[in-house]
Amino acid sequence: MKLFISADIEGCAGLAIPAEAHKQESVYRAYAQEMTKEVLVACETAHAMGAEQIVVKDGHGDASNIDPLRMPDYVTLIRGKSGHPYNMMWGIDDSFDGVLYIGYHAPAGDPRFSISHTSTGNSLTIRLNGACMSEFMLNSYTAASHGVPILFLSGDEAICGLAKELVPTIETAVTKRGTGGATICEPPGVVEERIRAGVERALSRQTVVSVPVKESMPESPLDRAVTADREDRRSGAVRTGRVWTGDPGCRLALPERFIYEVTFKDWKKAYQMSFYPGMEQVDTFTDRLVTDRWMDVVTAHCFVVY
Repeated sequence: MKLFISADIEGCAGLAIPAEAHKQESVYRAYAQEMTKEVLVACETAHAMGAEQIVVKDGHGDASNIDPLRMPDYVTLIRGKSGHPYNMMWGIDDSFDGVLYIGYHAPAGDPRFSISHTSTGNSLTIRLNGACMSEFMLNSYTAASHGVPILFLSGDEAICGLAKELVPTIETAVTKRGTGGATICEPPGVVEERIRAGVERALSRQTVVSVPVKESMPESPLDRAVTADREDRRSGAVRTGRVWTGDPGCRLALPERFIYEVTFKDWKKAYQMSFYPGMEQVDTFTDRLVTDRWMDVVTAHCFVVY
């Protein structure tokens, strides 16, 4: 089994104010260490459940928060920003058997977590086909564009609930809940145990099996369960393929059409970003993009909200 883990920091145990997520602040280091611990718990649990390959994408800020010296031999850690529009999901492709999210948080405009946001602090709200778009939603549609199932998320209570609305059978681990400017935090030990138990539940429902695939049989473009990393058998006549046979409820269908709308906090930013190709300004603070290509959405997002 090959898994992709996308990790953020705001949804990790204890973090409640912006300074704790900013590298230049003295309080930051403790929360980066907790982020590392929670990623390690997910990796160790997944490995024990049969994951031979795990790729972790550090997804917060400059993407150098997770301690690379603590990663096990079976984990590949991606640090820094490539500049690719996938951002927090850079490194994912059709070869993965599932996605796990660690430390995720409520989206911009959601009052249930005091530092809710989507990617940056520039937007008041972002909507995708009328629904409030979180980083979880954004990244899950990117996973879906590669046919990769969405299996697990840890984060605040609000994002856990939103995750289940989008992917009903996803397993979640609640780390905290917010009221106004306050955050009610679960202890780190409790959070780490919830992550361990949640990853176990998620992976216990997934099965990846090897099947023979004849050389003469073309692969169906509709079946992304058979991944690209096939190896020729010695005979050369038959190859082996990895086929995912897990919970179908973890697969997210891509809409045929996307309406991406950003309501900015600053009307000047809205005016400036209305000149991005395909964007139109629909009111003083809001720009809209309509497309049938998911790559158009992620590319626009990585330019207009930063």
